[in-house]
Amino acid sequence: MVEEVESVQANGRAEAITFTSLLVYLPFLLYILFQSIFIDAWLPNTLNAVGMICGPVAYICWDPKHSLWFLISKKKSLRDRIGYDPLGVHETVSMYRKPFLILSVAVSLHWSIYRLLHSRYRFFFNGVPPPFNGVCLAFAMYLGLYAGYQIKTLLDADTRGEDTLSSRYMRRRVFSVGATALSSVFFALSAGVPGAFMVLMVLCVSSFNLFLLDRTNSGPMVSFTVFSSLLLMWWMYRMFSFIVVDLHVLGESLTVPTPVLAMSVLWCYLLSCVAFTLSFSTNKFPFVIALFVHSLQVAWVEHVLYSQKEENVYPAVLVLFTTAVGVLLASRLYKNETLGIHEAALIAASYVAKLLTFVVEVTGSYYLAESSESEKRYYHAIEISVTWWSALFAGFVLVVFELKKGRQLENRYARHLTALFVLSALALTASTTRNFQRAVFEFFAQTRLADSNSIHVILGTSFVFFGLISHPFFSRHENVHPFLYSLRAVARGALVVGIIFLITQPTRITEHEVEFEFDLDFVDEDVSRYCSVLGMMLLVSGRFVPMNSVHFIFRALYWFFTTVFLSVGLAMYVLPVPTLLLFCGMCGFVYFSLLTLDVAHYRKMSYNEGWIVYGVSVCFMFFSLVITGRVNLKEYAGDNSPLIWEIYTAGRSRQLSVAGVTSLFIAIILKFRVSGKSLLPCALPLTLELVEQVGLLVNYSTVIAVSALTTHNIWRNGSEPGLHVATSLFLLLLSDDGVLFTGLGRGQFRYFPVLVYVLSVLWLCLIYDAYASGQTAVGGLWQCIRSIFYAMPVVPSHVSLLLLLWFGRKRGGTPTSGVFVFVVLDMLCLLLSTRKTLQWMAIIGVCGQCARLFEAQFWKKRLETIL
Repeated sequence: MVEEVESVQANGRAEAITFTSLLVYLPFLLYILFQSIFIDAWLPNTLNAVGMICGPVAYICWDPKHSLWFLISKKKSLRDRIGYDPLGVHETVSMYRKPFLILSVAVSLHWSIYRLLHSRYRFFFNGVPPPFNGVCLAFAMYLGLYAGYQIKTLLDADTRGEDTLSSRYMRRRVFSVGATALSSVFFALSAGVPGAFMVLMVLCVSSFNLFLLDRTNSGPMVSFTVFSSLLLMWWMYRMFSFIVVDLHVLGESLTVPTPVLAMSVLWCYLLSCVAFTLSFSTNKFPFVIALFVHSLQVAWVEHVLYSQKEENVYPAVLVLFTTAVGVLLASRLYKNETLGIHEAALIAASYVAKLLTFVVEVTGSYYLAESSESEKRYYHAIEISVTWWSALFAGFVLVVFELKKGRQLENRYARHLTALFVLSALALTASTTRNFQRAVFEFFAQTRLADSNSIHVILGTSFVFFGLISHPFFSRHENVHPFLYSLRAVARGALVVGIIFLITQPTRITEHEVEFEFDLDFVDEDVSRYCSVLGMMLLVSGRFVPMNSVHFIFRALYWFFTTVFLSVGLAMYVLPVPTLLLFCGMCGFVYFSLLTLDVAHYRKMSYNEGWIVYGVSVCFMFFSLVITGRVNLKEYAGDNSPLIWEIYTAGRSRQLSVAGVTSLFIAIILKFRVSGKSLLPCALPLTLELVEQVGLLVNYSTVIAVSALTTHNIWRNGSEPGLHVATSLFLLLLSDDGVLFTGLGRGQFRYFPVLVYVLSVLWLCLIYDAYASGQTAVGGLWQCIRSIFYAMPVVPSHVSLLLLLWFGRKRGGTPTSGVFVFVVLDMLCLLLSTRKTLQWMAIIGVCGQCARLFEAQFWKKRLETIL
């Protein structure tokens, strides 16, 4: 009999294992996936892949007790050690730590040199001809590593309180200074730095180390600042000397000469050196002023650089990077008590304002380029100014609350800060309506917003934007400050109102409206929009009305009026023609769906009452689908066959989307009802009969929603495999055990229908796409055979998962070696295949097999056989 290892509780180890695995494999796997010509340039691509592995390997080997803590057992018994680390990974890494660490560091250094000498900045290192420039860079980096090691030793000794001025540590300091000086000399040789500037580099290193010996003496730091500034000026002269034109600034008529930009960069550096020197003084006011002016100068330099239209002049990711560094620096200075809370909040808020101003400038510039009106440029300048000030005040309040964390502020002071935040959030919302909010809406809607239809969109995006920036703040601090609870409700209401405004937008049925004359006289768009908004308001209000105290007849009338208003918008969304039968079908479907929710929450249902009401709504759903395809469009579109066909196609697809989303909404609400966490207030207590009926409704609603969304994906989205996989998760999350599928009472079997569904859909899509790619029937069959042959490596993994879920662990188990082989085959398909469907098949196989390994590791893992 095989001895079982005691199960290990998953107290963060799963996350640590996942993080470490992704850290090692994800970078080079992503690099290989994004290289479409990997074989054509196999040598540099292989070097790049190996270089990306060296960093994670160095992290793991630097301190295995820290990086691989999840493999170390607290007990020293053999059984516990095997339970935590069955493969002996930690012992192997600890044994060969130094060789792997040295090898990874060496490979990383040489790979960095290779990348540097083959990048767009390689002309900086043409001081000596190749390959001597690479040799000089290698010596510089090795000496720099040695100097860094010595400096770390000195810092550790200083942290422990040892005397760093003793002869032992002074010797280390001399070695570090010498290594740093030699490293700078070799670096200067490779960069072609003149001899006088080499002397300046050595003086910089010496001055900085002298300052570290006596931080109260600012003379060495002044020398370092002067020498390093001269070096920076020489580097900028070499870099910017070919720029002879003035730089145009985004959204302004101002042009900036290149020397002015260079001097601004120099000022940023000087201010950083001054701030570093002032940080050791007892008077912190000059230090705060230097940091704040430095943040403003950085914002101006970035503003000029990202205004240039040339590619990669200043990538946007650097704006995020400098903002994150500034916020983290301010937080760190507060934690080590260098700055007070208000000074740190001011510095951090300045960087937050810089980021939001960048967003407004960039998004507003696209719309500003479409018009040359001076008035719009004037408004754009006002928006930028208002954004900066409002973001500064809002960021100040946010950082103050975050730095205080659980420590409560004075109630009066907290109220004043909250009022300042609300006013700043409103100003920020108003200043971003014409640029950032509009750009986000157009991105998600995939359409250009006309000025005639912008009023209701501005209202919707403004409410949503205000809710998104204020609700997290109020929710995070309401436990410490109870007065924020009412403000959180206001923010949530604003978010709901904004979503309602955006949902009830007029939607074009077809793109042929410009080419063909099409008389639409059904319902005015404004009337339809207003009815939809009113219906959504009534629907949301039902969440707050105590329906249990209202008679069923009045509740039915309430849902009837809600349905009528909603159906006006839905009918026009589906088809823009006057169709009474379609309107009646939509009314019946929506009304009985809402009535189903009402009955499940507020009525003591008799036998089969719940599913009868829901069955009527399903009948109306199919009725509306049939009516959509039988509407006579010739009297409105004439003999325009393409237009008629497009209207029919768009109408049916939208009818499918309405059916799928409504069924999914019902399934989610009823799932919470069955689980005892009702989303509607004052629901009746659960009974066994009610749970059975509602569970049945949940399952059928989920099946209808998944079927509708799958059909819509196949019909309108080209069978996107990722959407099929995401849709299949609804079966797993919402289906009620033991009601719809037999055998769901067994733990592993409840995953079987989901896996069968998603694999069936993906295989059918793969075969259909292959057959459609063939120009003839014989060619289509040949393509199907080829596709099935190419997909054979993923078949063993899928079959093993199905056998496991059907037969259980004893009869459907797979040896450990087999599981690893399946994972390797799936990974090869994922890396080498260019077909999305096959890649998603491989992803499902990898996730399934990894789930087996994790279950065996944390719960009931056997020594010889997994599952």
